[in-house]
Amino acid sequence: MLAIRTSALFHSINVPVYVDGLVREVTDLFQTQLELLPASVQNFAKTQSPFFSEKSSPRIISIGLPKERPLAIAHPSVIIASSGMLTGGASIGYAKILLERENAAIFISGYTDEESPGRLLQSLEPGAEIELDGTPLTVKAKIQRFNLSAHADRVGITQVIHRVNPQHLILIHGSKSALHELSRAGDLRDKYWIHIPEVGDTITFGQAPEHLSKAQVARVDAGQEFDIEIEAEFDGAWLRIADSVLEDPRWQHLAATGLLSAKWTKGGLMLKPASHKSFTVDAAILSGMDCCAVCEFFDGYLCRGEESPLYKRDVDPTAKCPVFVRQVVAVESQILDDELEVEPMLEEIDLDLDEDELND
Repeated sequence: MLAIRTSALFHSINVPVYVDGLVREVTDLFQTQLELLPASVQNFAKTQSPFFSEKSSPRIISIGLPKERPLAIAHPSVIIASSGMLTGGASIGYAKILLERENAAIFISGYTDEESPGRLLQSLEPGAEIELDGTPLTVKAKIQRFNLSAHADRVGITQVIHRVNPQHLILIHGSKSALHELSRAGDLRDKYWIHIPEVGDTITFGQAPEHLSKAQVARVDAGQEFDIEIEAEFDGAWLRIADSVLEDPRWQHLAATGLLSAKWTKGGLMLKPASHKSFTVDAAILSGMDCCAVCEFFDGYLCRGEESPLYKRDVDPTAKCPVFVRQVVAVESQILDDELEVEPMLEEIDLDLDEDELND
């Protein structure tokens, strides 16, 4: 409705737009909760009704009763009706009339279930037959689908989760593979107890899921931040960490080998455990060979290449599979940037330094 209201084309032809079905009732809820909508919609609403308005151009008219529906199809118009799957609601009544009109079109704008009439309709050619609500119909109208998703993407969903900041995160709507992929997004696993329950499973508030390791439970219970003290000594600087942190299973994992790798980031100094695996990865990268360690699908020792036989497996960094793709662009651009920065740095060296200092 907002897309039509802000379209220059619809302003010029001024065809009335009728809204019917559950979409009308849901839109009423948006009207009463404007403060929760994006700033652009709120600003739009300050000067005019963002949804229904018979004074706007084009006119947006609500169909409140079934007996008003003939008004919507008595002359050229646009009708927004749910459900788009054509499994129920006002849309079936309109489709039963418009499908057999050659001068009509039905545009499906959202997701349709694989077994729904709305999905079947998208695959039919003109002249084919379909049954809606027990009525056989011959398709004469133009059928087209527009991908106007009603759901947020992964980034949008994780933003909502972080805003709510729950202790328990229960993922229930979607395929198991999609739910598990979402659970691995960003730092969700580090901040929340994530449940992907089966029918009949019991979830107890305040109790961590049984499948979580001690380290995962500690990440949620102990939090992500703590204070450390830096003490300067004659042979270097020491980081003094509280005893409670040293008892954390995450610290035990971090210090398992007694070695840490450090890297400067924009936000500060990042410490990572120097494991035997990390040594293997570093060696594989330095070898210059084509291997999993330099593949764009290599992620935390797991393969993310859906076409690979190693997909979602813990892989050997020195291995290589048939779908290997080297991270050429990222590596080469970084090397190029480094080379561009070297020459001006050499020109600025203090010439008063002696030869030993230059070598250092």
